[in-house]
Amino acid sequence: MPVINVLQPHVADMIAAGEVVERPASVIKELVENSLDAGAKNITVEIRGGGATYIRVTDDGCGMAPEDAGIAFLRHATSKLHDEKGLEAISTMGFRGEALAAISSVSKIELNTRRRGDASGTRVVLEAGDIQEMFAAGCPDGTTMTVRDLFYNTPARLKFLKSDRSEASACQLAALRCALGHPEVSIRFIKDRNEEFFTPGDGKQESCVYSLMGRDMATQMLRCTGENNGIRVTGFVSSPAYGKGNRSAQFFFCNGRFIKSQLLQAAVEQAQRELGGLQVLVCNAGIAQVKLIDATPIGINVRSTVATYANVHDELRKIYARSPLAREKGYKAGDFSYNTGRLRCPGCDGTGEVSLDVQFLPDVNIVCPDCRGSRYAWAAYGVKLTNEAEQAVSLPELMEMDVNSALAFCGGMKTVSQRLQTLQQLGLGYLTLGEETPSLSGGEAQRLKLASEIGKTQEDSVFVFDEPSIGLHPLDVQVLLGVFQALLDNGATVVVIEHDLDVIRNADYLVDMGPGGGDAGGRIVAAGTPEQVRQNPESITGRYI
Repeated sequence: MPVINVLQPHVADMIAAGEVVERPASVIKELVENSLDAGAKNITVEIRGGGATYIRVTDDGCGMAPEDAGIAFLRHATSKLHDEKGLEAISTMGFRGEALAAISSVSKIELNTRRRGDASGTRVVLEAGDIQEMFAAGCPDGTTMTVRDLFYNTPARLKFLKSDRSEASACQLAALRCALGHPEVSIRFIKDRNEEFFTPGDGKQESCVYSLMGRDMATQMLRCTGENNGIRVTGFVSSPAYGKGNRSAQFFFCNGRFIKSQLLQAAVEQAQRELGGLQVLVCNAGIAQVKLIDATPIGINVRSTVATYANVHDELRKIYARSPLAREKGYKAGDFSYNTGRLRCPGCDGTGEVSLDVQFLPDVNIVCPDCRGSRYAWAAYGVKLTNEAEQAVSLPELMEMDVNSALAFCGGMKTVSQRLQTLQQLGLGYLTLGEETPSLSGGEAQRLKLASEIGKTQEDSVFVFDEPSIGLHPLDVQVLLGVFQALLDNGATVVVIEHDLDVIRNADYLVDMGPGGGDAGGRIVAAGTPEQVRQNPESITGRYI
């Protein structure tokens, strides 16, 4: 016989969490809005991975009293509403009092908060919505909320999360929307210990657009304003030359809150069609693809290495999995992955480093004491591969070798050898296979990005290099010129933005911008072959080539 049950509070909270907390980005939206409502002028959002394992939001807002901190995580506990009359005058970002209760019910939370003028702050530790610890503690003014292991007690929700990269992008977009809507607040977003954006908080919309959209986009944005029947509209639109083929860069806000509106989207598109029908003409002259090779760091965290980026590590895992000892122990190729495999170091979870959580100070990363930075458990060292020269080396030991040494060991492994030879030809023979790609210099990153392009037919491709000689020794610049020649031999067109004189002298055609830098430049001073530019009296560059 059916029976109607009144659910326990913690079960109801876990169900309600689905309404508020769909993914890590939802947590960031709710916590940043709480900080904005607290009057914060500076907000820092930090995530690791995709945000499911670690989110921290720090602000310098009003903070909470101890008695408020103790009840802040109860359902429908809010400081923004007292009775039904207040519903008609809501001006805050939130008011229902459900967000913190929903977030805490599916995660582990640490709250540190202090009101201005109080002698001490309050620290609250919760798991699954239950307070585990609460005591007075020293902390700066404002509130710091740390959310760990999101959905740890609801594993079904974890299956609906996308990759770490996708979730991290959603987190960054959530923070970006809050920043665009509140130029008066300085918002910093940190992903895997790298600062992705920072807004000055000077109250100027132009500064906010510049920080979040970049200089090129900001300088060509057109300000628009309008007012009718007491409704005022302000914002920025791009000129037709910078238009996009989708709506990914359209942001609408109402009283500082990001909104989605098909009506507003249609209004903007209708206005564009009525403004003279300006068009951008793109001519296709046999060019199928343009590839920008810039100095942007490769990878977003320490898990990205030279070997993984060059597709060497996957091949090595397959080879080691076929070794007699690996078969004897039942190891598969996946077990040799330091991201998810059984042979990864349990102490650092395969990152090669551990983070020390220092109270009220930035975290400190140190080399993992268990694996000493190799990322692998000691069992992985027992599986060795013997090459044609009768040398026996384990995969962790091979990852510690530089490209030149690894090539000597892997001479009999066709696919691995070919990919290592490409790295050597690019002048990267000194890099170790296990070196983290985010730590590479700009020039090294550019050459590593080329590893998959060398040897292919490139007759329909244009490569654009942005200062590829950055950080390179003069001898390595000669190697770089050899890389350019290899691309040319395969039919590619190479465009280089450069100041290095050796690169300039070897160009087929030069466009000299100047005559000075910044406001003193910006026009074409000379164009032609190096010899023609050398003979142009207006070209300062010509005097030195």
